[in-house]
Amino acid sequence: MQAFFDYISFWAVADVLISKRVKLADKRHKKHMLHLMSPKMNLGVLTDAERQLLLLLPSRKHWVTLGKKGRYRKIDGDAHLQHRSASQCNKIAIRWTIERICLVR
Repeated sequence: MQAFFDYISFWAVADVLISKRVKLADKRHKKHMLHLMSPKMNLGVLTDAERQLLLLLPSRKHWVTLGKKGRYRKIDGDAHLQHRSASQCNKIAIRWTIERICLVR
């Protein structure tokens, strides 16, 4: 019988959690922008699942800063640079942060 880790890796699980964290951040950002336009709108309350997700991953304050290397994507070698979307930048920042935490420990 094969081991569990032969089927699922740490990074496969981490990538799913990172994607969910980025979607949650986008949803909260949209609600916040609507609240700024109309203060009568409710920001909403975090569910238990959302709180758990926020506790599993590093807080925004601890994320690695991407710099130019992370915010742009190379096209045609080094000839052209293309902006990455905010969600892609967030995914990269969280992943680099997890990698840094894992290497330090």
